[in-house]
Amino acid sequence: MDDELRAAARDGDFAALSLALENGADPRLRDGDGFSVLHCAVMNFQPYYSWSYGPGLSPVPARAREIGFYDCIALLVASGADVNARLQPHCRTPLMMAASDANVPAIRALLAAGAEVNLSWRTDHPDIPGRMVQSATALHWAVTRGTAETVEVLLAAGADAKAETQDPIFGSDSRCRMSHAPTALDQALCRHDVLEYQLVHPDVDWAPGERENASSTSTMIMRRMVPLLVRAGATISERHAEYSCYLRACLDAGGVRAYERLHRTTLANILKRGDRLPASVIPKIVEFWAHVGWYAIEHDLLRNDGA
Repeated sequence: MDDELRAAARDGDFAALSLALENGADPRLRDGDGFSVLHCAVMNFQPYYSWSYGPGLSPVPARAREIGFYDCIALLVASGADVNARLQPHCRTPLMMAASDANVPAIRALLAAGAEVNLSWRTDHPDIPGRMVQSATALHWAVTRGTAETVEVLLAAGADAKAETQDPIFGSDSRCRMSHAPTALDQALCRHDVLEYQLVHPDVDWAPGERENASSTSTMIMRRMVPLLVRAGATISERHAEYSCYLRACLDAGGVRAYERLHRTTLANILKRGDRLPASVIPKIVEFWAHVGWYAIEHDLLRNDGA
């Protein structure tokens, strides 16, 4: 890869990028480590993100964070860069790298440039010669290391909530209640388990602010990420239902759509009772209407646990 092209992509410098391309730099070439120019661009723009603890302050210069995403990525793709280039190990595309870094601006830019949201390949097992595994999708990377917003953007672009991976990097952690975690929902719940284990384990050495971030990330997973996956069609099994009243209610109702219909029917029946409703009922109606029940169920569970 041309050094000037890589530096321009790394810095988000559209003018320098344009000049490098005009001078003949080939955006299809890789560097010595196998990175494409789009991988370099995404790495440079990534916010600092700890998959366990949540987003923090970015070490990337402000100019690189604020400009260049759409223009630089669009120019590189228009000039021949492969927006779906794979990086080994784990067949990571620029979109997957952005998803794992909770880099929503990069995700939007790559999707606008034509990145395929559900790419996955049969590939060699990284540790077992001769064995093939299904690589992860961008959604798998998002749920294990990203945020609810990352997941929401990918789902809105058509990410498959039922997709499975056999990549061992996404295997179940010993601190997780599940023995294996092939789907995005599995991985989100496993991540929650790991965080909860760390929060109660006395030997974890927390840096300033990390424990608070771990707690908020754990809450984000159950309150936002899991409902997003469920409403997008993630398959719920008995092992998932053990994690929350919301997942149990969805499973018992026969799926999230049936669960939502049940809540709407319940709300309609309450409203048919007459013109006057007890004051204590109004907040419950609002909660159920606004969140289709899931928030209220989890809220009640937490409130009862703390009583």
